[in-house]
Amino acid sequence: MVIMIDDESGVRRTAKSTLERYRCTLSLRKTEKRIDLFACFRKMIRVVLLGMTIPVMSGEETFRKLRAVKPDVRVI
Repeated sequence: MVIMIDDESGVRRTAKSTLERYRCTLSLRKTEKRIDLFACFRKMIRVVLLGMTIPVMSGEETFRKLRAVKPDVRVI
C-alpha cells in the first residue's frame, strides 16, 4: 500500500490517478491524524509519498514521526 500525505488536492488527485494505473493502493490524508492512520496500517504500508510543506506539522516533523512508528518505511 502507498499512502500520500499532502495538503494540495491537485497533487493528491494526480498521484492517485497515476498510482491507480499501476494498480497501487493509495490512501490520501491531510489531517493531523495521518500518523495515527499510518500506525494502524503500518504493516501494509510500503511507501509514503510525503509533501514537505504541509500545515500543522511540517514534512520534516512528519517524517520523524513516521520513522518512529516504522523505522524501515520508505519515504519519498
